[in-house]
Amino acid sequence: MIRYEVTAKGMSNHAGTTMMVNRKDALVGMAKLIVAAEQRARELSDTLVFTVGKIAVSPGQENVIPGQAVATFEMRHMDRAVTDQFYTDIQALAKEIPNCEFEFVNTIAKYSTPCDPRLIKLIDGVCTEKGIGHVIMPSGAGHDANPMAHEGVPIGMIFVPSVKGVSIRVMNTQNRNMWILVLMFCTRRY
Repeated sequence: MIRYEVTAKGMSNHAGTTMMVNRKDALVGMAKLIVAAEQRARELSDTLVFTVGKIAVSPGQENVIPGQAVATFEMRHMDRAVTDQFYTDIQALAKEIPNCEFEFVNTIAKYSTPCDPRLIKLIDGVCTEKGIGHVIMPSGAGHDANPMAHEGVPIGMIFVPSVKGVSIRVMNTQNRNMWILVLMFCTRRY
């Protein structure tokens, strides 16, 4: 997981007296960068994820052109070269946006790490043996497993399927119990 605090700087001014041609609206500049970055993420890799989950505008008044917009840009991919390229591309896109200047500050750099092949094979085997449908996939989630793996601890993760693809929700008990059994079988065999 790579995260940047991105600041767009324009010029605050009164909304009613500043004609469109004279505006340096930081929020408009940030919006253009977000849309361009989202499009670039889709082009670069189908497993690259990009999220802007937080944005703040200053001065934050209805009748004042925003002079500053600050947003979090978060990107995740298993290959560091992809996130590095994406960041370089975002910087280039920012230079093309008129009437704004952008600053980037890296706030998190937790690079991905692969799961232990033995654990993946074990989980796969138990699911296959028990007739449980499953998919082996990379995870861009920022779990405790990441720093543990960087310290040499073998990791493997089981993500329980979610209803309609919406994660971090309460699941039905029957589904939860099935995955607890998978964990128990894996633990006994490891």
